[in-house]
Formats: sequence, C-alpha cells, structure tokens
Amino acid sequence: MEHVVDAVDRLADDVARKLDRIEEKILAEDVTEGGQMLVRIRRTTVRLHRQLVILRSLIQRLGLDLGQKFALGLGTKKLVQQLDWLDAEIVSLRDRAQLLQEEVTIKTAEQTNRNLHVLAIVTTVFLPATLIAGIFGMNVGGLPLTQSGHGFLWSMAILVGASAIVFWLLKRSGILRR
Repeated sequence: MEHVVDAVDRLADDVARKLDRIEEKILAEDVTEGGQMLVRIRRTTVRLHRQLVILRSLIQRLGLDLGQKFALGLGTKKLVQQLDWLDAEIVSLRDRAQLLQEEVTIKTAEQTNRNLHVLAIVTTVFLPATLIAGIFGMNVGGLPLTQSGHGFLWSMAILVGASAIVFWLLKRSGILRR
C-alpha cells in the first residue's frame, strides 16, 4: 500500500508541476495549448480522487474488521491519514486545474470578442463603399455620372468620402478606441 501511496504522491507532484507551467503560460497570455492539457489533468485528478476514496474506505473497513484480531489498527490509521492527505492534495489540484481552465476560457472569449469588434468595425467602414459600388454596378439607365467623363473619379471620391465619414462617426462615438 505504501508503494501505491508513493506512486500517487509522485503523480500528484508531476501534475502540480504541469499546472505551474500552464499557469505561467496563461499569465504570459499564451493560452494556445493549455486548454487540452488542463482537460487531461482534470480527468486524471477526478479518477485519482475516486480511486483514493475507494481505497481509503477499504483500508478503514480492514482496520475495523481485522484491526482488533491482528493488531492492524495503528498501521491502518496511519495509512488512512496518508490517503486523506493525498486525497486532499488531489482535490486541490483538481480545483486548481478547473480555475485555470476557466481562466483560459475567459482569455479565449476576450480574444474572440476583440476579433469580432475589429471585424464589425471593418465591415461598418466598408459598408458605404459596398452600397455605392452596388448601385453603380446596376445595369439600368439613368444612373448618375455615367455620361460624365470624370464619372469614375467622382464615384471613387464618393466611396472614399462616405467611408471617411463613417470612420469619423465611429471614432467620435467612441466605438473606435484606438
């Protein structure tokens, strides 16, 4: 049993080191590979916790049933204390992994929101240009500037001007923070 406890203790130390590395990466804003590793760590700690609970229960029963007959009481109490300590460590590692996973999720959501914000701004700035290009692209009679020799230049000026006005409105309203 002591070999099992030592093996689980070494595994817990390894998990703690991995969590430390992942935490350092998260603090450095690198959340690329931490998510998958955290899922594996949480799965490992949940499984270890289940096994330790079962093992602790079995040792307690053994101590109660056979402890009086074979003087196993002191040895089983010590083993149960070690298992309790190990289980508490595994549970704390599981909780730490869950908190780190939530942090990764939050940072990923923030990055997605920033990307969507930029995409919305770019779409809004080019919306007038798209509308004007669509209007001038219609094959119908009576379109303005078709008879003028400088019609193309005027339409480009309208495109740039409309986009600049939209950009100015976005900047003035505070939507563009930069």
